[in-house]
Amino acid sequence: MFFKKKKQSVLYVNTYNDKGFDKDGKHRNGTLHGPEGYDMFGYDRRGFDKSGKYKNGTAFDDKGYDVEGHDKHGFNKEGIHFNGTRYNNDGLSKGQLINGMTKSKINKSKNKNHTHLNAIKNKNTRDDSLIFEKLFKKHFPQGYQTYSAILTNTSIEKYTLSLLSNYNGTYELEDALLGALIIHVKLGNIAGYKVDELIMKLNCSKAFDEDIKSIKSPIAKIKLAAENGSIEDQVCLGEMHFKGNGVEEDYIEALKWFSMAAINKNAHALNRLGEMYQYGYGVKSNDQEAVNWYKKAVRKGFSDAEFRLGWMYEKGRGGLTKDLNQALAYYRSAASKGHKTAQDYVNVYEQLNRRL
Repeated sequence: MFFKKKKQSVLYVNTYNDKGFDKDGKHRNGTLHGPEGYDMFGYDRRGFDKSGKYKNGTAFDDKGYDVEGHDKHGFNKEGIHFNGTRYNNDGLSKGQLINGMTKSKINKSKNKNHTHLNAIKNKNTRDDSLIFEKLFKKHFPQGYQTYSAILTNTSIEKYTLSLLSNYNGTYELEDALLGALIIHVKLGNIAGYKVDELIMKLNCSKAFDEDIKSIKSPIAKIKLAAENGSIEDQVCLGEMHFKGNGVEEDYIEALKWFSMAAINKNAHALNRLGEMYQYGYGVKSNDQEAVNWYKKAVRKGFSDAEFRLGWMYEKGRGGLTKDLNQALAYYRSAASKGHKTAQDYVNVYEQLNRRL
């Protein structure tokens, strides 16, 4: 009696590396990308690694866009700059840059190309001028008539300096001069005086006192706009607290406003956060955290962040492997955008190379 030999099944076992990929680059989940979306070489489906570097070794893909979809000038495919407008911080559109517009050409056409920040600044100046003229004319009509020629031919700051040219340091000014000083102090155009002390020296009406109290300080206006989501004012408040301009120096408060602006990927705020973590301003010093923020700002094409990240590579700080070639690449990129310190670093390296 013959028995048919049972056919044994052959068991094939795929071997995976520590990241879950086999030798053909296939993940154990059956696709070419792991659960985080990166392949065996560390690139996502678009070709970027976790640091934002494309597989060609640069921060931009073959079409010239970074990991967040912006080109080297900070514009996306639709021509929107990362500041939320169709113009970069030099007042140029994507089309103008493609057509070769340069910074020198910007200077020749300043009146045509205004940045969003300059527009806000000019509007605030106009508003202050209107408030000053209205209040001064209302409460000091004789003084307004006397100095109307100055008002119409100079800026509000020069006008006030002209009014106060006879000031002797004792607040003993005629009402028109002292009234002008009070209005400008409340508007934030002149510092170093207290409105309450000035009011006591002035023979003013109750209406003037009430009008002065109704003026919001410039800092209050900026803070209100920042709280309502204005990225520019968030950055402005951060800078004021960081440098102690107009307010007391307060790194904690600066960190708060820069962090809010960074949520909307403002390049200046991202870079400033990197600096604060690098040097321990308001936070515990953390080089790795600093590098993370610098990289985010670099993706926005921010020259100072490129320089600072280059320095981190040069020193091998923040978890980076010391890499002079990578450092020099960032220095050169920052230098090409006009970063003075980066230009000096590049010149030093090039001089050293010529001597070798």
